Amino acid sequence: MERRHDTLDGIEILGGLTAEARRVLAGRCTWRDFKPHQQILGHQEDTRTVLFLTAGKAHATIFSESGRQVTFRDINSGEMFGSSPPSTASRAPPPSRP
Repeated sequence: MERRHDTLDGIEILGGLTAEARRVLAGRCTWRDFKPHQQILGHQEDTRTVLFLTAGKAHATIFSESGRQVTFRDINSGEMFGSSPPSTASRAPPPSRP
């Protein structure tokens, strides 16, 4: 697997930033590697962590009480997951009606 360590250039949601802004943001990130099938986040884990997958694939999966695996979505390189930061749009007042 190609490792694109220390760069956020391939992250879709950050594509509108300049290369310099992505470089500065990358310098503030904590970079971690995970092995295949290693858990990244736990279900309903209390965290405000936002993760950027810079290489490889991950799966959003939970297990039922009976042990049945349920995969909600596949996460590909370039995608963001985890807790989403609040959007400024979500704090905007609703449009007024005539």
